[in-house]
Amino acid sequence: MTTASFTISAFGDEIADDLESQLQTLNELKISCLELRAAWGENVLYMSDERVAKVRALCD
Repeated sequence: MTTASFTISAFGDEIADDLESQLQTLNELKISCLELRAAWGENVLYMSDERVAKVRALCD
């Protein structure tokens, strides 16, 4: 018999605009993986180095 293994993740920007709310909701739902597309209304491709550092600090 084969056992399947998979990881559940979520797009945080579909939960809330701010990253803190995204992470809180994911934590409450016991979802440990975030698909980060946007936070604070800003696409990750356009975030400054300082904003990326804040994202990393919140996610660590």
